[in-house]
Amino acid sequence: MQRMIDQKKYASGWQVTLSGAGEAIVLLPGFAESSSIWEQTAAWLEKKFRLILVDYPGNRSHPYDLDRIQSLEDMAVVLHEVLQTVNATSVHLFGHSMGGYLALAYLELFPLAVSSVGLIHSTAEADDEQKKKLRSNVMEHLKTENPKRILSNSIPALFSNPEKYRKVIQQLIETGCLFENDALITFYKSMRDRPDRTHLLRQTTIPVLMVAGKEDKAVPYERLQLQAELSRKCVLKSLDQVGHMGMFEAPEILNEILLEFLDSTDQQK
Repeated sequence: MQRMIDQKKYASGWQVTLSGAGEAIVLLPGFAESSSIWEQTAAWLEKKFRLILVDYPGNRSHPYDLDRIQSLEDMAVVLHEVLQTVNATSVHLFGHSMGGYLALAYLELFPLAVSSVGLIHSTAEADDEQKKKLRSNVMEHLKTENPKRILSNSIPALFSNPEKYRKVIQQLIETGCLFENDALITFYKSMRDRPDRTHLLRQTTIPVLMVAGKEDKAVPYERLQLQAELSRKCVLKSLDQVGHMGMFEAPEILNEILLEFLDSTDQQK
């Protein structure tokens, strides 16, 4: 059966792709990623849910406006406006890496609009000083440098076995290079300056899923274990022999985890 897909583009450069029917699930990509990272997940979940795939502004292929998104909080406000245009007033919000940071910012600003949150290889903690310094250095390089070299160094390190995923890595690098440098700098700044949001895990009354790769160097599994212990509402699922990119390294297992979590949230109503 042919998939029924509706795509909406906004003057601000944001874009959403809609498919399926039922409760709304929003899938947020990470830094320098497009919604295509969720391709296998969307095909799995849209059989039971309404899928809303989000693409951030900053892509060279269409006009965009970065003036309003100097922080994750700014991004959350615009995301809320976008979701309202597609009548998504209560959503399950899942984000990969930077997308998880955005999901938590959204939850903090619009708690009544969120049914559950999924942090996929993401964290509620702020960057430590070393990570902030690293992001600042990359931002300086991006002011004058083509992002290809930077992405070619950083993206392979996100995989537990880079050699096995050479084609995927090349596709991710090509996708990242479609973003303007000023957009990438803005996203880096929003990540560097984000506050600690572990208090949301302690205070949450909605289910929170945390998916961790056992070999994730960007978001260590041990740190997520400690965060998951902050609330009984948090569920931590680990992926063996997986780094930061479970949607490519273990797509079937990740999809089953997401569906099991969504089914459990339905039973808690």
